Amino acid sequence: MGRNFSSGLLAGVVAATIWMAVSLWQGMATETVGMWALVLLVGTTILSTVVAGVVSRSTGRSPAPQRS
Repeated sequence: MGRNFSSGLLAGVVAATIWMAVSLWQGMATETVGMWALVLLVGTTILSTVVAGVVSRSTGRSPAPQRS
């Protein structure tokens, strides 16, 4: 789960950064940009983490290597 969360968090940060840059460049209000950047960060992180977990389970790979 940790690897999937790391990937999701990275995707969320990238999406939020792109959103903030484009929105501020276009002249949107900073309150609006900040709120939606936070929503995009959390939403993208959760969505990416869930999708990565589902894909890793469907391919039969475990999220972390098993040690014996």
